[in-house]
Amino acid sequence: MPSSAYVDDAKSFAKALTLSEARCAGDYGNAMRRLSRQLGVRWTLLKNLHYREPKTVDAADFVALGTAYDERKLFNQVRTRVEARTPIGKIFTGAADALDRAASSLDRSDPGAVK
Repeated sequence: MPSSAYVDDAKSFAKALTLSEARCAGDYGNAMRRLSRQLGVRWTLLKNLHYREPKTVDAADFVALGTAYDERKLFNQVRTRVEARTPIGKIFTGAADALDRAASSLDRSDPGAVK
């Protein structure tokens, strides 16, 4: 894979992480600084990935950004999982889960089907 592809991936990781770290619209720069402290990468790397694309990205920085991106993505998936608190909610989530299982089993049963 060419080095520009790694830079593009690092740029998308940094953008997604910074947007998720930002508290409001004007907090983007501070979010970059907080993120650089959390990940152990240089603040200037995050700034350069956002404002002007560097030619290369260090492997350690790329791994740190990729690992943090994957962890944040997994955290968001777990956080959005729905848990019912009331009896009627349990009925609705049970029905939705059953429909989801049925739909996924139909998708797997005929791989050549047009979607």
